Amino acid sequence: LSWQSQHMQSEHGLESYDPESFFQLHVSSESATKKSGAWSAKDILNIYGLTRDKVVGSGDGMGRHEDHDHDHGKGDDHETIDEATKKRVVDEVLALCDFDGDKTVTLDEFLRFSRGESPSAKGVGMKELPDMGVGIGHHGDYEYEYELHHWIEFHKDNDPDVKIVHQEDIEHDQLYHAHEGENE
Repeated sequence: LSWQSQHMQSEHGLESYDPESFFQLHVSSESATKKSGAWSAKDILNIYGLTRDKVVGSGDGMGRHEDHDHDHGKGDDHETIDEATKKRVVDEVLALCDFDGDKTVTLDEFLRFSRGESPSAKGVGMKELPDMGVGIGHHGDYEYEYELHHWIEFHKDNDPDVKIVHQEDIEHDQLYHAHEGENE
């Protein structure tokens, strides 16, 4: 399964989709008013879950939190998202899809890419956005992602008071207390 298909299943609950649907789901209203619905750098970062400065836990509202100053960088999944990583991802997507070089990706350009065309030799034949090594592309913060990926599935209808506690609930609770107040 490609990164793009995994992203659509995990983040949007879609088993099947077409390139236009993928594109439209990822155009922000801010971008839509600026240039007739083209992806900006911010939209590209959002696709890959890189609009934040750091990922807490594994990005899905679960995982562990450790103090990286004391564990010599071997902590779990708590990572700072540096500007170089963000720039690399944006530049790579633009190289694959931005045919006119205006630093945005229009629907037409993305549809051309999804047919296997690309302005760069590296992108010819690709058809889907690649795995950039930055995760599945969680769009929200860890609270939102926990709700999306665990609470709705296991607690919303049958256990709203979380009487049945899963390992994911414990991990999320620990993350919450370790990062309390950061998102306020």
